[in-house]
Amino acid sequence: MKPKKKILLLFTLTLLVLCLPLGLVFSFDSDFDDFIGSDHTGGGGSCHDYMNPESPTGYVSLSSSAGERVLPGEVFYIALQVISFSEAANEDVSVGFPSGGQGRGDNKKFSFNVTEQHGIALNSSGTSTILWFNVTAPLEKGVYILIADAVEGNGGVGNMDWATGSITIIVWLEGPDPDDDLLILYILVAIGLIAAVVALIFIKRRD
Repeated sequence: MKPKKKILLLFTLTLLVLCLPLGLVFSFDSDFDDFIGSDHTGGGGSCHDYMNPESPTGYVSLSSSAGERVLPGEVFYIALQVISFSEAANEDVSVGFPSGGQGRGDNKKFSFNVTEQHGIALNSSGTSTILWFNVTAPLEKGVYILIADAVEGNGGVGNMDWATGSITIIVWLEGPDPDDDLLILYILVAIGLIAAVVALIFIKRRD
């Protein structure tokens, strides 16, 4: 083989080796929305052999700007922060609320300005800055669970480490709190019992 052809072949192989991991990273980014907690698929198949177990120390912290209860169709914000995800310390992760395919939890029932954010840097302790997601509640009343994940792909090759977190959101209509109604009922029953006892004592004294 001529020297020029050898150099060209070597250059081509080097380019393939360098670009393959990058291509897998981009593939993962596009497939994050289909993440289901143990695997993720996209483009007709999985791009990783298997997932590592959920991080034993890392988790995704979630808090709602509206608290636990929101109105049907209400727009609110969820603050997301990856904490103590040591397996991905000093690396970038993809985070968000997977809503493609079967979705995670009740994610598919809510609307998001974006469901995922990529290239989120973690510090040496595996913690990120606080990220904000704009969320719209469903119109149907009920108790819902939103699940967020943080996934690190080891440079796009091999096993993936991941951490997760969840938050409960109650969609309800404004009005008396059901717990308050129950408390009022208990008070009325107690008053009725006291009145009955007083009446019995009064009757016995008259006799």
